Amino acid sequence: AHTNFQSALNLDPDHQGANLFYAMTRILMISKSSAFNTLLDRAGMSSTGRDIFNWTADFQKDPEGRIILPPDTPTGEELQTFIKNNILPEVNGALGNLSKVTNSYGTNYRWIFESGSGSVSSPNILTDPTKNWESNELVGNKIVINGSETEYTITWNDAHTIQVTPNWSVLPGTYSYEIYEKFEIDYGDVLVTRGLFYSTKMAINIISSYNLNVDIDTIFSLFNQRILSFQHHIINTYPDFLKLIPSHQLAQAESDLSEAINTFKSAINFILSEADSQEDDLFLIEDLKEETFWRELFDDLNNSLSGTTYIRALKEYVNLSQFFDSPKNLRSYLPTFRGLYIERDTYPDPTFGGILPYMTTNILNQKLEKACILVGPLPGLVAYDDFSGAYIDKNKWRYGEYVRE
Repeated sequence: AHTNFQSALNLDPDHQGANLFYAMTRILMISKSSAFNTLLDRAGMSSTGRDIFNWTADFQKDPEGRIILPPDTPTGEELQTFIKNNILPEVNGALGNLSKVTNSYGTNYRWIFESGSGSVSSPNILTDPTKNWESNELVGNKIVINGSETEYTITWNDAHTIQVTPNWSVLPGTYSYEIYEKFEIDYGDVLVTRGLFYSTKMAINIISSYNLNVDIDTIFSLFNQRILSFQHHIINTYPDFLKLIPSHQLAQAESDLSEAINTFKSAINFILSEADSQEDDLFLIEDLKEETFWRELFDDLNNSLSGTTYIRALKEYVNLSQFFDSPKNLRSYLPTFRGLYIERDTYPDPTFGGILPYMTTNILNQKLEKACILVGPLPGLVAYDDFSGAYIDKNKWRYGEYVRE
């Protein structure tokens, strides 16, 4: 499909449908790239089952089901490089393709999810004994037989049998069939897709702005042994972890977020202006409450790019300008960790440099406690034995007992 859409664009670079579907398939084709599959090979993932529509490939696991990563597993920096050099260009390219699709565009698409060969019996039954469908799981979907354009709607099904309306227009016999969900794809769906790509681009630029170079397979091994200490094995071991890199792209990330917000708001306006039924649209707004939620969220996020704003969906005051316009070393705001938990009251700045301007230590304690990732400070320690005597104190230590510092 990707190759054919490319051929269509070679004939007509401004063809709206070709640009839309080329944008979609160019992202999916990343899963076929040698760079992507090399990363999976190095991480020990099985080479079979890497079909993004039916993914069965998995990592190696120990008898307890814990993931085992080989020593050559890609590092955090290598994953960052792949995202920046291999995924970001395709996202930018997809946005370029989608910019050529206008508000006049519309098409219907059949998402085929089941096919086979079945026996048609009058007036409206098809039976395929090779299937094992759940009762009525296919109701509402469409079916065509022998590649015909005549479309039937499924009204009932059991494990092997389908009932349709209207009645079959063919004689009893055996026919090939395809069952699909029918989508109408219009400019509202294009806008939502563009918003998602802008959001992805923003996330990539944020991820690429901080040092994430850690040895992932070592961390997994320590976790599997139940001895991983975030403070010791990550923060102290990697002194540059979460530091802002000189070539950070936070300004670009802010622009991407702004574009995403404006695009999503335009999508809402377009979808609500449509006069036809929205039931078969790819993206739809089901009720007024859903519309209100998204409008408020996008408005609040947009306002927070300029200053402190109450984000109603989060029930929290946020100032994203402090994140994007005053870039910070995130490492400087890390609390102290004990094992995998955060130690109470150890936050250098609970507002994270003004990003959460009204956050306090007590409120942050409550939120982390609710998330079950908070532990209290260690109790004061009193030495059991200072070993000041000439010999072991036999009143404290039993014969043969091991003494550890």
